[in-house]
Amino acid sequence: MNKNLKDIICRLKISLKEDPNGIIVGELNEGISGIEFEFNSVHLTQYISFLEKTNGARCGAIDFWTYEELPDNQYRVSEFPEFINRWLEIGQVVYKPLFIDKFSGSLILIKDEGRFQEFESLDTFLLSFVFGKNYELIVPYVEKEEWFQFLIRNETMSFL
Repeated sequence: MNKNLKDIICRLKISLKEDPNGIIVGELNEGISGIEFEFNSVHLTQYISFLEKTNGARCGAIDFWTYEELPDNQYRVSEFPEFINRWLEIGQVVYKPLFIDKFSGSLILIKDEGRFQEFESLDTFLLSFVFGKNYELIVPYVEKEEWFQFLIRNETMSFL
């Protein structure tokens, strides 16, 4: 995880705590250490860094599971049997599963009718879509969406 992203997460954690509506807007949990996976996790370095910074998050319509919740949230991978050993569900976007590819580190967002959108890396996805202006490309009706308005108020998008 790059320094800019770490700084954004730290700043937003503080802003959420100070905001009277922070609990409604989103949640960036405390990070954890000692993360271990049953498989070779060389391509999950960014994801492990993310969990160390914030173990799970709720960013408007985007949810990231906590490390402890991961085992209970793998049932949707079975809808894609060809990827069952390759993908790990790490969250959801507007209730659509968000997977990380264990062999490349890329993210896969399932769209309607089994189509999917691939993102180069977790860091790119976080900077551009979770904390950036591209949030509106994957979440509808952002003009009324609390998280997007929170990002604007906190000038997060001006850093990207």
